[in-house]
Amino acid sequence: MKTVCLHKKVLSLLAFIALFIVSCAGPVSDPSQSGSSSDGGGVTPVPTLQVPPHRSYRLYDVWFDATSLYNRSFFNQAKQALSNWIEEACGVPNSDGFDVDINFITSNSFALSSDSFTIRCPKIGVPPLLPTLTPTPTPSSNPYDQAAQSTVEATNQQVLNDYNAKMAAFMKVVTNAKTEVSQGTNKLRQIEPAIDGNADIYGMIKRASYRFENAPGEHKLFIVSSLVNTTEVNYTNTSPLYGASVKLLWWTCQDVSSCSANIDYWYDYFKTNGASGDPLRYDPDRSSSLTNPFA
Repeated sequence: MKTVCLHKKVLSLLAFIALFIVSCAGPVSDPSQSGSSSDGGGVTPVPTLQVPPHRSYRLYDVWFDATSLYNRSFFNQAKQALSNWIEEACGVPNSDGFDVDINFITSNSFALSSDSFTIRCPKIGVPPLLPTLTPTPTPSSNPYDQAAQSTVEATNQQVLNDYNAKMAAFMKVVTNAKTEVSQGTNKLRQIEPAIDGNADIYGMIKRASYRFENAPGEHKLFIVSSLVNTTEVNYTNTSPLYGASVKLLWWTCQDVSSCSANIDYWYDYFKTNGASGDPLRYDPDRSSSLTNPFA
């Protein structure tokens, strides 16, 4: 009966860890290909657990246009979608985490709005590997065999207990990370900054430049705006972006001819100042159907 109970615990544990790994990183490998052996004790082969490829630290500088020049309904759509994306991207194993600086385009974007804040997703390690258990001896009436079987079962049970403790600690790290990031995303969902009358795009890029300078990891600039600038309070032709990739999300255009000239100007401005590749532009419909850009 001890052997049967232990086998049930192993199977239950395998089911749990399989569900966890599938949710975080895809399927586990076929247990029959794991290379573990089984003798008369019938020890279940142990699958090799898979985790995502390592993801280095990322710094996202995210800007929402809080001016009268941008449709507030698109502003609200964007903040809800980005909140969901950020939550989904946090808590993935084998990641160095990321920071998301939330900012708002105003008449003086460089000075920052009092509503600006940062959402932090901490580093997540890798889950413990499911242990390989010692095969139990074939049951017999020999008291020496029975003693050996009891010893193996006790040892295997301790191995499983140690594994469960490590997995519980790992899951607590994941849960704490998701709890921490949800505090920021809930704030983003609810925030309603005052509507400003002018848009300072130069100040936005200048502030992003200051953030990216000397910052580690990947640099990403996400902008929810039509990129219509109405003030030169922070005008400069030099705002280095240090290799940041640029995405324009929920981008809108009212007049095709003026939009074309405007977007050409800013694309050239981004590339001249060291953006990585061509900026990517998505209208509201395409933005809503994007694969998570924070993943």
